[in-house]
Amino acid sequence: MSTSRRNGKKGTKQEKAPSKTGAKDVPPSKASKKAATTVPNPKSQATAEPAKAKPSAAKTSRIDSPAARKNAEMRWQNHYSAARKAVAGDDLHSAVLELQACVKFAEELADYRLANSFAELGFVALKLREFETARSFINFAIGVRETIYGADDPSVAIEYNNLAMTYEWNGDDDMARPHLEKAVEILEKHGKFESANQAEPYEGLASVCANHGQYRRAEQLCLKAIQIRDEHLGRLNPLSMKTVQFLSRIHEAAGNHSSASAASDVYQQRLAEYADSTSYGAAAEALKRVLNSRDTTSEKEKYDTCIADFLKLMARR
Repeated sequence: MSTSRRNGKKGTKQEKAPSKTGAKDVPPSKASKKAATTVPNPKSQATAEPAKAKPSAAKTSRIDSPAARKNAEMRWQNHYSAARKAVAGDDLHSAVLELQACVKFAEELADYRLANSFAELGFVALKLREFETARSFINFAIGVRETIYGADDPSVAIEYNNLAMTYEWNGDDDMARPHLEKAVEILEKHGKFESANQAEPYEGLASVCANHGQYRRAEQLCLKAIQIRDEHLGRLNPLSMKTVQFLSRIHEAAGNHSSASAASDVYQQRLAEYADSTSYGAAAEALKRVLNSRDTTSEKEKYDTCIADFLKLMARR
C-alpha cells in the first residue's frame, strides 16, 4: 500500500504582503535576469543550474515616484494574475511570458513580488518536469524571502516545501527529505499556523517517513497536517478529509489495524457529514476540482477512492 504524497496543487506557495516591521526591500539582481529566460518555451528543455547564491543586502526600489510605483504594482498584479490563470489552464507557454513580464516589474519594485514571480516560474518548470530549472527559481525565491523576512519566516518554509517537491516528483524522497525537515523546523519555531498551505511540509515529510518505515513519526506529522487543515479549511473540506484517509493508510502500513480502522471511521463520518451538508452536484464538483489539481497517478488514486466513496454514499440515500 503506497503512502506516497505527490502534490501538483497550485496553492503551495504562500503569497505574503510586505512586512510591517521595517524589513528592507530586495535588490534587483543580474542573476534574476538570467533565470527569467530559463524557460522561454515550454516545449524546450532548460539547462540552467540551481541557484547557489542568495540575494545580497537589500537596497531601495528603482522607482522614486509614488505614482510610478503604483502603476508598476498594478501592472505586476495584472501579469501575475494572468500567469496563474494560464497555469491553471495548463497554458504554460503563456504563463512563462506573463511571468517574464512580472520579473521585469518586480525588479523595479524590489520587494516580495520578486520572490512570488520566481516561485511561480519554479512551479511552471516543475510542471514541465524541468527539475534543475525549478530548483534554480525556487532557490532564488528562498533567498529573496530570507532577505526580506528572515530565515525563519513561514513563507520561507513554503518555498522549502516547493523545493522538496522538485525531488519528490522525480521519485527522489531522500533528496526531498532535508528540505521538508527544514520547512517543518521553521514552522515549529514560528509556533502558529497562518494558512492551510503550511500543512504541506508536514504531509510531505509524513509520506517520506512512512516510506522509510518510520511510522510513528509519520503518524505524528500527519496528525499535525490534519490539525492545520481542519483549522483553516474546516473538517469537511476535501483536503482535510483526504489527510484523514492518508493517516488511515499510514496506520495500515504500520500494521496498526485498530488505529487504521478508527481513522477510516473518522474519514467515513466526515464524508457522511459532507454529503448531508451539500448537494450531490456541488460536492461532486468540489471533489473533482481537488482531483484535477493533482498531476500524478498515486495522488489521483487517493482522490479516485475519495470520490468513489462519496458517490457510493450518495447512491444509498
